[in-house]
Amino acid sequence: MACNDEDERELRHIAAMIDELSRVDVRDRPVASTSVMRPAYWRARLDAIRARVRAGSRAAMLAQMLGDRLDELERRQWRDGPSGNRKR
Repeated sequence: MACNDEDERELRHIAAMIDELSRVDVRDRPVASTSVMRPAYWRARLDAIRARVRAGSRAAMLAQMLGDRLDELERRQWRDGPSGNRKR
């Protein structure tokens, strides 16, 4: 299946939210604890798009890139953790 306008919009929205997530201070518990501020929420949405699009398509490549950004964000959030202590 080719990338349609709905998938494009969803991928742009996910990219914007990843940008927002990267600005969140994970030590601020009230903000960091809401579900939309968690990378797993956005990963589930990306996985749903990946299941619909054809491998090698533009949408699949964009979804892969966004997945890589989420991986990096999760590593950073885990490392910086809400305790304020750097985890190893």
